[in-house]
Amino acid sequence: MTATSPPPNLPALASLRFLVAIAVFLAHGALEILFLNQMVGGIYLFGIMPIALSGVSYFFILSGFVLTWSHRESDTTIRFWRRRLFRIFPNHLVTYLVALGLMLGTGAAVGFTPALAQLFLVHSWVPDPEYYNNINSLNWSLSVEVFCYLLFPLLLGFARKIRPERLWYWAGAAVTVVLAAPVVAGSFLPNEPVHPLGDVSLVQFLSALNNPDQPADAWGHASLTQVWFVYHLPIIRAAEFFLGVLLARIILNSRWIGLRPLPAALLLGAFYVADVFVPYLYQLSAFTIVPMLLLLGSVAAADQHGRAGFLRARGLVWLGDLTYAFYLVHGSVLIYGHRAFGTVETEFGPEPKSWEIPGALAFLAGAFLVSLLLAWLLHNLVEKPAMRRWARPKPRPAPPPVHPEPETAEQRIAAEVRG
Repeated sequence: MTATSPPPNLPALASLRFLVAIAVFLAHGALEILFLNQMVGGIYLFGIMPIALSGVSYFFILSGFVLTWSHRESDTTIRFWRRRLFRIFPNHLVTYLVALGLMLGTGAAVGFTPALAQLFLVHSWVPDPEYYNNINSLNWSLSVEVFCYLLFPLLLGFARKIRPERLWYWAGAAVTVVLAAPVVAGSFLPNEPVHPLGDVSLVQFLSALNNPDQPADAWGHASLTQVWFVYHLPIIRAAEFFLGVLLARIILNSRWIGLRPLPAALLLGAFYVADVFVPYLYQLSAFTIVPMLLLLGSVAAADQHGRAGFLRARGLVWLGDLTYAFYLVHGSVLIYGHRAFGTVETEFGPEPKSWEIPGALAFLAGAFLVSLLLAWLLHNLVEKPAMRRWARPKPRPAPPPVHPEPETAEQRIAAEVRG
């Protein structure tokens, strides 16, 4: 790559994005309580959840990275914002309307203000689950993305002014913001009401099975407001987006530390194992932010030279292109697909059915395939046509050619005299 040539495409990052999306799908499947066996369901839920939570960090880092990597000098802020708008909003609008229709069709109450806030993707700014965890609840991350897109021209301009030898220092500063978020939330925000997953980890869950009368350890508690601040608040998650901007600048300036994908993946895996001992607020992003950053950087650096291995496989890259649509549809498929099998009476009222292990796995496999099919339809019938039609302004028609008036005899004589 020369100083003037554009950087190469990095298809391996799209493949990795789909693998992360699978973890997110499995985590949301775990929230549906599909397994009759409490121990199996608990191990599944609390085992997969840390992987999915840190996977969301991957999405935000990747977003900042890709936008910086693909930026062209000839681009303008308005054109950039226009492309981003028509990249995310058509899919969002379709899935939002479908989810809203499903909620209303099943008799669920929907507040007008939360619905309006979600429609315009500003709902993650409000510390209320009625806003960020409603209708198509997964699109809270789009609210973060919209904010990051608005900031991107400023963040890129700032990052380009940083001297190459100082880029890693600024990356460390951005990591510090991510690490500080749970500390600030735990120190200054209310401790109640407790988040449904905020007072238990896999270790605590297994301990509670053996000692049901033992109260949960207070160190693991996380309230709804604390989780909102660390996980949903756009200005906090923007630090991860900026990490992606800096990481792209690091690799473009040949400042990568040389770490390969396999050691980076093993490092992240080790952090995942340790993650089950970490309080919930730190599981949300802080504990794994550094190994996740290193994995993304190592894959990008390897892919830059065509050495990303199986992540460059055509089928996996194709699935990576469907990730955005898959992310938006899979939540509704899991929730309403589960409800379609009916309910059973419990001490808490009617609840969707649970199954033995084969039945639960069959449901997950079916929901995954249905989500993939719907994602393919959404990608090809909505996302791509919208990008082709509206993402770039139409070229202005060329002005009609100007035909000069024929010269008169006097004009020819005057021209000859001047010559």
